[in-house]
Amino acid sequence: MMWRAMSSSRRLLFSLALSISMLSALLGASALGSDEDGASLAIAGAEDAVASAYRAVLEADEFGADVRDLATRLNNACSLLVQASFLYNAGNFDEAFRLANLCVEMSGKVAKEARACALLAILARIANFQLTIALSFFSVALIACISFYSWRVFKRRYIRRVLEMRPEVVSVEP
Repeated sequence: MMWRAMSSSRRLLFSLALSISMLSALLGASALGSDEDGASLAIAGAEDAVASAYRAVLEADEFGADVRDLATRLNNACSLLVQASFLYNAGNFDEAFRLANLCVEMSGKVAKEARACALLAILARIANFQLTIALSFFSVALIACISFYSWRVFKRRYIRRVLEMRPEVVSVEP
């Protein structure tokens, strides 16, 4: 009887609220009951994060950045991933989920710092290239100035020697 007394918009709103509450209860119960799925997804995400961080570190190394610290931290993230996998296989899904999330966080930081190091290495290469060009122009200009000055000194010395010469008269016999 109460259902008929409600307006159609209120019936729609009531049924929507009831559906949402039942759906959230079902999802909450399935999420609480599926620690294994959550841990499995977290480990898969951690594997992707480690692979992405590895590619970023490799790229930074190719650009000439110092990646020793990043490689050490990436190695630590990999060991967390291995521990999470062992715990998952042992049935300790909560700890596996926690370690996998820690691995994702650590790998994300490593990837971010690797990209920053790669950018710094690129900027250092550009600065080195610009310095090389500037020094090359300066060297060419310096060599040109020294050559011109040397030529002038040699010319003056030659003219002075020529002017100091005394002609010698030689008689020609027929």
